[in-house]
Amino acid sequence: MVAFRLPASTNLQAIADGFRDVVLARPPRSPAADRLPGVGGRIHLSTPETKAVYAAHLPERRVIFRADVSFAVDGVKRIIEADGVALRTGTVEGVHALLQNAEQGSAAIDRMLSADVFARRAGFADYAALWRSLRASDADVVHRVVIQWGAPL
Repeated sequence: MVAFRLPASTNLQAIADGFRDVVLARPPRSPAADRLPGVGGRIHLSTPETKAVYAAHLPERRVIFRADVSFAVDGVKRIIEADGVALRTGTVEGVHALLQNAEQGSAAIDRMLSADVFARRAGFADYAALWRSLRASDADVVHRVVIQWGAPL
């Protein structure tokens, strides 16, 4: 099981209501060092404790989707690898469908709308806010592992 500490500003009600169900993680340096959970693995979510607020520890969740994704300033550049419960049954839905449309939607407006919806599911106001949070350097493309969780265990 892997623990993810969400920002103190995380909207816990959005997680409880299912509107926030994605976390972005840095990719491992090598496949041998990959400790991120795969589909079916468990994750623990919490928020940091501050002087005003106690730490929130949320119930454990099961990973239902994982993808290695390249992000660019104008949207999702490429889905490198994806695995998920829905994919194993031959359907494309949820976060995977948003990422696919953000990568190769029929029109630029479709791609940006899908990128914005994906960003909100990851806890950001829009894709521009997500990109600002990823952009720690001057890189044109940033790689992250997208992990989607399901209902509490």
